[in-house]
Amino acid sequence: MTGKKLLSYAVFTAVLLAGIAPAFGQACTDKEKAKTHYRQGYELFTQEKYKEAIEQFTMAQKFCPAPPNLYNIAKSHEKLANFEEAIKFYKGYLESYRKKNNKLPPDFKSINETIKTMQDKLTESFPLLVVRSTPKGATVYLNNKDTVRGTTPFQTNLRPGTHTLYLELPGYEPFKTEFTLEKKKNLTLEFQLTKSQRVGYLTINVNVRGAKIYVDGKVIGISPYRDKILVNEGKHQIVVEQGDKYTKAEDIVNVRKGDNITRGYRLKLISPPISWRGAVGWTFIGVGLAGIGTGILFKFLADKKFKDTSSFKLRKNLSITGYALGSILIGAGIGLVVWEYTRAAVDEKDLVYIPRLQLIPTRGGTVGVGASWGWTF
Repeated sequence: MTGKKLLSYAVFTAVLLAGIAPAFGQACTDKEKAKTHYRQGYELFTQEKYKEAIEQFTMAQKFCPAPPNLYNIAKSHEKLANFEEAIKFYKGYLESYRKKNNKLPPDFKSINETIKTMQDKLTESFPLLVVRSTPKGATVYLNNKDTVRGTTPFQTNLRPGTHTLYLELPGYEPFKTEFTLEKKKNLTLEFQLTKSQRVGYLTINVNVRGAKIYVDGKVIGISPYRDKILVNEGKHQIVVEQGDKYTKAEDIVNVRKGDNITRGYRLKLISPPISWRGAVGWTFIGVGLAGIGTGILFKFLADKKFKDTSSFKLRKNLSITGYALGSILIGAGIGLVVWEYTRAAVDEKDLVYIPRLQLIPTRGGTVGVGASWGWTF
């Protein structure tokens, strides 16, 4: 919590005398009345008459809006354990000070800590909501589906009022209901989920190990993940990520009843080391440019000789050879460089090999089934 002291009357007077632009663009209407109410509020606060102090500081704010008024109103509400009001006025103080001075106040850090402490106490004072489902493990959303709050069995302290609960579990019908949470009265909700007949399966392959696989915001597993994922019919968001080392893959998959869909995702190093492709490619480009330069040089030298002389023919042939070899090397180099920068570069130790079945002809003319390893989709 912040210190016990208010911003003093001297501080408030200094703010007024400084002639700083008033908070939120409001002008002082009566500075003397503002100072009088501020002084009275300060005296009432020291007498622990916090409600009366709030009334006086509020009047001071009415006659001359200034950050000290908001701070002291917040402090008074804090003393009364009116945490919601205290948080509101502390935030108002920070914003007012910032607008007046184009910077945050020196006590910014301690006030933020105070706000966080009050928010925690406020949350703890809310009624307890417990949600259970059969089967358990359903994803829980509250009031909107933007953020996953957890999975059943689930519990949290929640502000009293009317709320909307969403439950989702693969293989079961999505569930939605409204409920009202009363002040100082805990609530337990239990639901039997209904099996869905409109489901499909997803198989997700990833080319690197250790990547987290999310379906609709919920972690399903870590690659390599071989199990089929049961999902309800409809669109599903897939996210695959492996820390800050690799790129992230995001996808939307539309699953229909009975579908068995396989998706493969190639993550690649964000800053891959240069491989032989890049080294050889740039070398070829450099040598190729040198070859073309040589061809230009010999053409220049050939033009100085008579066409019928052997010296002219030799230099002309060397010029053509330089052009040809240079062009070939540059073309090959560009191909290798493009390959270098478009390939899905991964660390060998992270690479996942996916088994695949192949049809193998035998000497007797029949076809057998064999297994090989590689990265395929």
